[in-house]
Amino acid sequence: MADPFMTDHNDQASTFGLSAFKTEDLSAELAQVTYALYDGDRRLDPRLPMPGFHAKVRLAKQGENTPWTTCEPLDFSRSGMLIRSTTTFNEGDAIWLEVDTNGAYTGIPPFQVGAVVRHTRKQNDHLLIGAEFRLGWTANIRRIQVENSISRLEGFLHALNMNQCLEKAGDSQ
Repeated sequence: MADPFMTDHNDQASTFGLSAFKTEDLSAELAQVTYALYDGDRRLDPRLPMPGFHAKVRLAKQGENTPWTTCEPLDFSRSGMLIRSTTTFNEGDAIWLEVDTNGAYTGIPPFQVGAVVRHTRKQNDHLLIGAEFRLGWTANIRRIQVENSISRLEGFLHALNMNQCLEKAGDSQ
């Protein structure tokens, strides 16, 4: 008997990478209930601020010659990022993100990850872009490195956030 937890990641009814790199059922009924339950927030993993981090972004479908543009990562979850960019991207665009993890400080190597633009919102002269990671776009061994970097970055940001919360709590006493 086939393992019930193993799913073909090309299956239209499921998406890889929504929560802790597990396949999630995205049937229309479940999507509606989840949307209502979480007030439209698609992220199942906590959002973590990314102070002082840098990234680059480019369209994926135009190939390797597409220029990278700098963007500012605002928050991160295991399943995606919110970035601020002066470059216009549209909902549904396939993009690549190159995340500078401040390796000398964090010990985490920089990584590139594919993503789909889920929403854009104008903010002054910038766009806020919500991007959902697509780990399946990265092949084999590199994908393991990307998954590891994402996991380590999540842990680092959790620790950083916890430390800042403790400092604020100490200041208020």
